[in-house]
Amino acid sequence: MRLTPASAELPHRGDAAEVPIAQVRAVTRLLAELQTSLMAHGVRVFGGRIDRFIIYTLAARVTGLSDAEAAAMVPTSAHALAASLDRPYETIRRHVNALIEDGLCVRHGNRIHVTSEGLRRPRIAHLMRWAHDCFVRFIEDLAATGEALPPARSSISYEMANGVRTAVDIMLAVLQTNREKHAGWLDLILFSTVVAANCRNHRVSDRLTHADRPVPSRTVARMIGVTPVTAHRHLLAMTVTGQLVRTRGGFRVNSLWLSHPTAQAVTDASLRNIRRLLGALAAQGFPFDDPARAYLGARPPLTPIR
Repeated sequence: MRLTPASAELPHRGDAAEVPIAQVRAVTRLLAELQTSLMAHGVRVFGGRIDRFIIYTLAARVTGLSDAEAAAMVPTSAHALAASLDRPYETIRRHVNALIEDGLCVRHGNRIHVTSEGLRRPRIAHLMRWAHDCFVRFIEDLAATGEALPPARSSISYEMANGVRTAVDIMLAVLQTNREKHAGWLDLILFSTVVAANCRNHRVSDRLTHADRPVPSRTVARMIGVTPVTAHRHLLAMTVTGQLVRTRGGFRVNSLWLSHPTAQAVTDASLRNIRRLLGALAAQGFPFDDPARAYLGARPPLTPIR
């Protein structure tokens, strides 16, 4: 169910200043930081087109993320992508056609897959490496909060593609578990960026973080590549449904909404999914005994939100 002002016992909009500061659980904050880092970089690689970035990411995850997988790529279809992302088929088809024209995907009959040449393009290869290292940062920070990680299996050689695939799976799982909480994936992305910004005054290793730093809508818009008008309209709508409150400095996550049992249940489901996916990654050789060893480069800083 979607929470409404009545169901969550929210204050009237004029009382926003009286809403207490939300305390954000570590997993919620770290997922928001991961998503913000991936979106901020990915939408720029894809010219500000959020839908196209997400569609390509899912297509690459399904059909192959490296040259080594190219021979065994399993094609997918626009219908399958639409079903997975809960988006209209025509929207998916339009973006798939654009990806084909750009040489990032190829079609055989009604089936499509990403191209090896596209994966090797500098901007895509850099995006994959960035996504991987942001995911390693997520694991490292999750461990710092006290979350127990799976035991490492040092006898197995770890490959970057498995980490990127797990990062995509976590983000898709978040989309799935939040479908009833948010009107669409743009709202979820905006909400996550607000959460990340709200928590920036505090350490990522805190098990609970006070979301006390408001963020203006224009800053959120700049982060994820949408127009300020679009961001402001969606954020205002989320104050009506209760996810956010508006203050003089911008928007904050609403503590009453975040502590509602329905929202807590979604967070619990997300954590279960993360544990399951990390368990599978352990079987693929990720060094959970020392996550920092998996970085391809240096640990990425948190993406600036300003």
